Amino acid sequence: MDVKRHGRVAGCGIGPGGASGWAGGMRAAMGLCVLLAMGPGAKGAQTFYVDFVGPGTAAPDEMYTYSAPQIEFVIDYLNTRFMQHGMTFIAGERPDAELFSASLITLNTPGSSSGAEHIDFRNEDHHDHADINAYTTFTTFLGVASPSASDMAIGTANLIGHEAEHLMGMRHHDALTPVGAGLGAGIVPGDFSPSYPGPSGATGSGITFADLHAGGSLSYATLTSDLYVGERTAARLAAAQFPFTHTDETATMNHMVSTAMEVPTPLIALPYPYRPPTPPGEAELVALNVNMASVSGMLDPIPDTGAFMGDYYKFFGSAGQRWTIEAMSYLLEEASRYADNADVAIALLDGRTGLPSEGELIGYYSGSALNDDDDDKAPGGGSYLGSTLLDVILPYTGSYVIEVFAAGPSLGLGKPGTDGGSYELFLYNTAPVAIPEPTSAMLLTIGALTLARRPKRSPSGRG
Repeated sequence: MDVKRHGRVAGCGIGPGGASGWAGGMRAAMGLCVLLAMGPGAKGAQTFYVDFVGPGTAAPDEMYTYSAPQIEFVIDYLNTRFMQHGMTFIAGERPDAELFSASLITLNTPGSSSGAEHIDFRNEDHHDHADINAYTTFTTFLGVASPSASDMAIGTANLIGHEAEHLMGMRHHDALTPVGAGLGAGIVPGDFSPSYPGPSGATGSGITFADLHAGGSLSYATLTSDLYVGERTAARLAAAQFPFTHTDETATMNHMVSTAMEVPTPLIALPYPYRPPTPPGEAELVALNVNMASVSGMLDPIPDTGAFMGDYYKFFGSAGQRWTIEAMSYLLEEASRYADNADVAIALLDGRTGLPSEGELIGYYSGSALNDDDDDKAPGGGSYLGSTLLDVILPYTGSYVIEVFAAGPSLGLGKPGTDGGSYELFLYNTAPVAIPEPTSAMLLTIGALTLARRPKRSPSGRG
């Protein structure tokens, strides 16, 4: 890869209004979230039908009969957590999928594993499904011989939430928290190629649905805990809910830094996906600001060579922001979204026009911002993985360029560079919005103001 070949993105701003005080800040942030969730740019909610009976093909010791209170709990639990992200859950069999836009979650499926039909980034397939057997997850995978009714209810709800997130595009590395802490929870540097050069202080928080991946975070304690949508997953679900963040590759000559296609990264304020308890007086997280964009592109062939030209996309970033950048192809819908999937690699380059550093690779912890393969395996166990740069810390405020190219000899990884085709690019950064909780002193002040403003009453009791 010749980094000197390499060739801004204007962002539209949508953010919380200027209400004063902690209460006003919360009202402003939450009011905006409602506006975004119900505005004309948002897709209609994705409906999920949950079939609690199942296909009837599981062995008798794999079957579980859910009671009416358990079913009610599962549906209420899921809707409480997902409705703000455009997802609705209903108990019962799905109507004819050809006539009714809805996904299906089937329980009591044979075996001891759960799985989604695909990683449906941006929710392009509205009729997909997932299969779950929560009972055998307890008895076989976790070795819990007789799970209680309450454990079965919350465990089932959590597994449904995890697989439903996959059907909306969630990936297992969305479990890595806190944002910026690097790898952990069963995801190791060697899962990436080149090896991930950043920190490894992340953990599965134990409070997000993405934590329930068998590679490292699925445990009895996590499965039976109250779980929520995490920050990374919230950003990914926003890509499904707000189509104005997506664009198609339209530039025909975006094959160098100087002709890079500009990609807007609008700022979206979302309801904060979960609220950890905070001591009085400390900041409470009330919203999540996300700059994000996704792009559908295709690598153009170089005539008579079998190789492909790279594509270049420019965006604007600020110093200190952490941006995650992903290119996906074979991962999407088990390689069925495109007829010509690509083995893609990505690099992040200096996009400041006219500087000596233009087109050079950005530093990435102890290495350079370049990735060929990430932690998700391709369908069928092939080597055509996607690529991810996880939380690149931007060194300056200005233009950056993402190069997407067919993984080849320039990487020194034994690939020919002849597997080009279609792909999707996803880039985002997150910034929690916090307001201080009222301290005792603040509450006393508020109480004093209330007393001072209380109207005096006449002896007759009329104000």
